[in-house]
Amino acid sequence: SPSDGPTTDTGRVDGEPPDPCAACTASEECCRDRCVPLDTCGVWTRLPSEGAPSPRYDHAMVWTGRYVVIWGGERRHEDDSMRYLGDGARYDPATNTWLPMSTRGAPSARTVPIAVWTGSHVLVWGGYDGNFLADGALYHPEANEWSSMDDGGTDPPAERSNAAHAWTGTSFLVWGGWGPYNDSVHGDGASWSDGMWSPLPRGSMLAARRDPAFVWTGAALWIWGGEGADGTAYN
Repeated sequence: SPSDGPTTDTGRVDGEPPDPCAACTASEECCRDRCVPLDTCGVWTRLPSEGAPSPRYDHAMVWTGRYVVIWGGERRHEDDSMRYLGDGARYDPATNTWLPMSTRGAPSARTVPIAVWTGSHVLVWGGYDGNFLADGALYHPEANEWSSMDDGGTDPPAERSNAAHAWTGTSFLVWGGWGPYNDSVHGDGASWSDGMWSPLPRGSMLAARRDPAFVWTGAALWIWGGEGADGTAYN
């Protein structure tokens, strides 16, 4: 059995993966395969405020495997006017610090943007800035750079927000959502891959809706519930 094999001078059996917490110091403990300060595993810890994004809501938030990326959203001022935001920041939990995000090449300011992690980029698309939007961009967190989604001459889906969406491993899927008018919802969708959009098959199973719950299972995008244009809640 593997446990009977030769061991290294650290006590690890040859062929086994390295212990991710072997380097923890006396002031650290192992928490979910990471070294963290003592007495912090499994408890709430307030994030630092220095370098953090400005106060906001309805923003995008994505985990890359290294950073938490926050971008966009909106903030209501004391005079009740609305400000849509086109900036953000990266939080690095390993160093407990916020890092700035470039705005060069970023999408225009917007709230409720749709965002997914592709494995190399944060894809931001759609949203609302007083009008519903049908554009976006790719953000590379390691290089701190934005790049074009390059639609390759193919038409993106109609403007929308509050849509079901997922990254499949090779494609960005978006379905349903709110727009292009405040009293309208979508019952269609599209797939984006390698800079090209293609429509999703139009099925008869789902009525048009916004704000559905959704999850990518690894093989399919599951959609449940949501609200129709007339306020009907679906189950």
